[in-house]
Order: sequence, then structure tokens, then C-alpha cells
Amino acid sequence: MEELTLEDINARFNAELQRQIDGTLPQGYMYSLGAPGTMLQSIGMSCSPIELKSEKLKEKSSDPNHLYDISEVKDLPKAINNPLAAFTYGDSAKAVNLIVEIEHQGKNFLVGISLNPTVKGEKLNINDIRNVFPKDTHE
Repeated sequence: MEELTLEDINARFNAELQRQIDGTLPQGYMYSLGAPGTMLQSIGMSCSPIELKSEKLKEKSSDPNHLYDISEVKDLPKAINNPLAAFTYGDSAKAVNLIVEIEHQGKNFLVGISLNPTVKGEKLNINDIRNVFPKDTHE
């Protein structure tokens, strides 16, 4: 099977995002944003796939503290693999936060990723996006 390039993954994500916007994406859909590139691996992310639940994206975009239109996260796979900054959150083996070039009203987006989370005693072997929202850099 041919390996997808970041461009292919990004194009697929954008098409699927449009389906979510249009209301035609299946409920419970899981976005696949590819594997971490060299830069993300250098900060400790495993080669496990990066995933995002469509419900999580909807939930975060409609949070009164961080309201934004989900169309604003177009090109998220490319943005994640080329962050402006990366830093750990809590246990560095469990989570990383990225500041990416996607903006909303002058605020760059923060993408919080749980690294290989364990659910009900089972390691999931994924990098699970838990947060996607615009944040003031001074925060």
C-alpha cells in the first residue's frame, strides 16, 4: 500500500472537514491526521497516528470560552507538523501542546495532544487531539 504524503493527508482532512461543515460526515467520525513528522518526533511524540474525534472538534469550537468556526481549522495536519512552538503539559510522556499558525481574531490556535493514552487499562497507541482552540500567547 502506498504511503500518503502530508499533502494527501491534508487534502483528505480538508475534504472531510467540509463534510462535517455540510452535515454529511458520519456521526462518531474519527479524523486521521497522519503520523508525526520529524519535528514532532524530535520532541518525543511516537510514530503513532494522530487522530481527532469529529465530536471533539464540534465541542471545542462551540465552547463559549473559545468560540470559532470549525472551517478555521482547515489545513490542520500541515499546521500540526509545522508548529510555531511545542511544550509539554503536565507529564511530558503523556501530553504536548502545540501553538500552530492557524489564527482566529489574532490568536494562534493551541492543539493539545494526549500521547498514547490509556483507556480502561489499554494503551491506545495513538496521539489523540484533546484540544483545538485559539489562545492568547500571553495566556
